[in-house]
Amino acid sequence: MKIDEDIKLMLKVKKDDLQAFNTLYEKYSAIVGNFYLRLGCQPETCQDYVQEVFMRIWRARHNYKPLAKFTTYLFQIAKNYWINQSEKQKRRPLLHSMESNPQVQDPKQTELPEVQMLKDELSSKILESIHQLDEKYRLVFVMSEFEGLKYREISEILDIPIGTVKSRMSTAEKKLREKLSKYID
Repeated sequence: MKIDEDIKLMLKVKKDDLQAFNTLYEKYSAIVGNFYLRLGCQPETCQDYVQEVFMRIWRARHNYKPLAKFTTYLFQIAKNYWINQSEKQKRRPLLHSMESNPQVQDPKQTELPEVQMLKDELSSKILESIHQLDEKYRLVFVMSEFEGLKYREISEILDIPIGTVKSRMSTAEKKLREKLSKYID
């Protein structure tokens, strides 16, 4: 079995290699940050969450076992931290605008201002609709559509059957279509 580069790096981290840890951090910190933003985390809180996820990886490094892809391991930790924080907060702010979130904003500013304004408004409505999904649907949708994870990987991360992942994804897509139907022909 071929071991991918991330697993090799994590095995070095397991042996206290700080440079390998920094390499993984540089490669994945923005990805984890965007994952949290898409789940509805406020931008000012996301960096704290990212730091905590990587601190947990560092603290648990000696227990690491390469049973799956590193991203599966990483997103499992990120998901668990998100759920823990969600449970601690009775109410967490779910909505943030594209304007206050430059990491998700479209960098192309060459269009007419009216067209760009309509695109920004639609992007805001899409994010708002995603954030309004129940958490179980939102997690599956964000992991699949934004993070590019396969259903099998999502199944491993969330510890649910693949059929449940497919069902939740289908429900999320249906709910989003319903919410966004008035904005999209």
